[in-house]
Amino acid sequence: MNKIFLDPTYSNYEKNNLFNAYDTVLNRDDTLEPFIKLKLDLEEQGFQVYTYDFRKIFTDEELAGSGYISLGNMQNLEDIKKYNLRPLAFFIMEPPLVLIKPYKNLAYLSNLFEKVFIHNLEGDCYSLQGVKVESLRKFYWPQPYPGVVNKYWEKSDRKLRVVIINGHHRPKRMLKKELYSDRIRWGVKLNEYIPVDLFGRGWNKLLSKASLWTPYIFNYSRIKKIYRGPCASKLEVMSQYEFALCFENLKMNGYITEKIFDCFYSGVIPVYLGGEDITKWIPSKCFIDLRNFKSAEVLAKHLKALGKIEKQHYRENAKKFLESSEGQKYVSLYKMIFL
Repeated sequence: MNKIFLDPTYSNYEKNNLFNAYDTVLNRDDTLEPFIKLKLDLEEQGFQVYTYDFRKIFTDEELAGSGYISLGNMQNLEDIKKYNLRPLAFFIMEPPLVLIKPYKNLAYLSNLFEKVFIHNLEGDCYSLQGVKVESLRKFYWPQPYPGVVNKYWEKSDRKLRVVIINGHHRPKRMLKKELYSDRIRWGVKLNEYIPVDLFGRGWNKLLSKASLWTPYIFNYSRIKKIYRGPCASKLEVMSQYEFALCFENLKMNGYITEKIFDCFYSGVIPVYLGGEDITKWIPSKCFIDLRNFKSAEVLAKHLKALGKIEKQHYRENAKKFLESSEGQKYVSLYKMIFL
């Protein structure tokens, strides 16, 4: 095995764009850095690394024995036997709220791949029926930096406001556990007591399919008041604020994405809502737990009352976590897969 192919979920990452540090859209805030680093780590071990579409330049004989890693794509799984590829790892990055197919086919995937990386191992929000559980591994969402980004984290001139950076989406399933609607309700209600600025794509498109649901339509006029448009760099925008409303898309154990890490990197204090087990993975002193507040008014009073020293403690605790052995689990895909 001297070749390893990574199969991205979306076609815009093909043609080796998964490793393209110069694409300012795909690599916003260095989000491709974990994959670029994985490629470099593998090349140091003597492997040739490509996105999977490059298989077409090789003969069947040259492909035989090559390693295959899927980042959630299930369209090419028949090729594993056809080309005699080695199924090293399958990553289920999206939650079942967004992409249900890998969860429905988890039994098949766990028997096909040597390792299947998933957000939790206990079957929260998915079924373990027929699954080869010894193939499952805890997935740590890959992050670009091993510590804070100093030019943002050290910024002291911050607004006593709350920032939200999320694209506008409508949930299609798992309505009892989705957090899209909670993000809207808390954002517009919080703005009554402390200023809130919302950034992201799609929030001003009233006549889109994503907008045809009650929480968005009911709150549209209030969303317009806090919406500030898209942003080129999340970290740069976040560094201007004291607090960020940081909601995952789904209440699922172990599901921790880049959202809270972006806060840590930029020095903004996250007001967090996600899986019930968040403190199992990230220390409670690194963020403000929204579950501790019964209303937006109570939360706003708490945020306004925090002193400079208290706020700095949150930032320092987050910095220590990033640099800790637990924080480093989110940095290296190579270690996650091979060690």
